[in-house]
Amino acid sequence: MRFLILVSLFAFSCSSIKKTNFERVKTIDQWFYQLQKYSKEIKGKFSRSDSITVVDPDEIKTVTKDFKDKSSDTLILAYLSIGEAEEYRKYFSSMDKNLILYENPHWKGNFKVKFWDKRWQDIIFSRVESLIDEGYDGVYLDIVDAFYEIKPHYKRAAQMRDFLLKIKKHSQAKRKDFLIFQQNAPTLYQYLPTNEIESYFDILDGLALEDCFFYGNNDHDNPLNTQGYCLESIRAFSKREKTILSVEYLTEKSKIREYFESIKEFNKTLNGNKVIPLVAKRPLDGD
Repeated sequence: MRFLILVSLFAFSCSSIKKTNFERVKTIDQWFYQLQKYSKEIKGKFSRSDSITVVDPDEIKTVTKDFKDKSSDTLILAYLSIGEAEEYRKYFSSMDKNLILYENPHWKGNFKVKFWDKRWQDIIFSRVESLIDEGYDGVYLDIVDAFYEIKPHYKRAAQMRDFLLKIKKHSQAKRKDFLIFQQNAPTLYQYLPTNEIESYFDILDGLALEDCFFYGNNDHDNPLNTQGYCLESIRAFSKREKTILSVEYLTEKSKIREYFESIKEFNKTLNGNKVIPLVAKRPLDGD
């Protein structure tokens, strides 16, 4: 009897041990991505187990501050642009304007910046510290692909990798299991020296890709047009057991079915890993 009691207590204590974010992210099977037009109903997405939800940390404060059920397995990632400054952020009015290179012609009010400059990086580090204090599980880093647009490309790629590494170290000094996800720029590793590639992959916990399977000029419902470089990069990340997210901007039911079928077939080639698909509208407003 004493032995049975001890076994039961051991089993209970093991089951009650809280998993780290590094462990939890391996069990993800769905994800959500909304950056604006929040309502109080958004909290329903935060209670779903085995999921990731990406939110804009400034926008979501307009509807709730206590956005997370601490008993949930949901991982909440904060959207953070590290390659562009956004004029609607609090930091913009006081930042040095000579950090700005040019305005993004497709997104008014967004400006490419000298992301390698310590002044800009300090702004991002401060943002990361605040996000950790607010209870986020990680960051979802956008405009990593800025290095593609600013010459010399190989130098800028190395500088972006260095920036990502600094973000990782800075965050882990405050919270050891803070997650780092990168959106797009999946071929960054190909711009690095061979002996530096693995150190780049070690920085990241996951990769998210837009328009990988339905690439085109339309905002929505482009035809199936899978990008070979995307698939190659997915295999590279999958080989290193990273979590891989995909979002396609589709509204037509036939294309949505085609997307999920394509993902299902592609996942069969990943040796146990998987791409986790999501359908959304490009404004990412939850509609």
